[in-house]
Amino acid sequence: DRLLSEDDAFEGLLSTSNRPRRPTDQEGRDDDLVREEEYRAIAASGDFFMDNEIFGRHYGYRRSQIESILARGKVPLALVYTPVVDQFIAQNPGTHALFLEPVDLDLLKKRMINRGEDAATVTKRMAGIVDELDAFKRHRALFADVIQVKDNTAAQEVIERVAARYQLNTALR
Repeated sequence: DRLLSEDDAFEGLLSTSNRPRRPTDQEGRDDDLVREEEYRAIAASGDFFMDNEIFGRHYGYRRSQIESILARGKVPLALVYTPVVDQFIAQNPGTHALFLEPVDLDLLKKRMINRGEDAATVTKRMAGIVDELDAFKRHRALFADVIQVKDNTAAQEVIERVAARYQLNTALR
């Protein structure tokens, strides 16, 4: 969020999803939420360069959105589920992948609860974290940076590394 709000070099790439809206979702900041029928229509049109089922919901990134961001001279910033990061990078050579490695899985659980996830979803997602960490190990070579997340202070380290890589304004450092 800080990268997007404090430096105009970046623009968020929103995934399109058929997942239910969360109480904390904000239009234009979180996933582009659509009904199942609309999601299928977008997929059928061929606009997705990535289309995956994750935790029983579909998530895709649109070619048209990434092309639009690049055409404006901006750097697309996206959150990508680790088991499919190889697909994302294959479609977008030159991607700088950064992995936030959780040291304390309880921190992730607390974040899900704080953003309004129900207990069944939290349990399902926590089980999926094992798959995500296994995928990280398989795809480790794809990540240019790895930051261990011990608490909420990891955000500053992310900002500093990205700011240095892209030679961004000093306000971010």
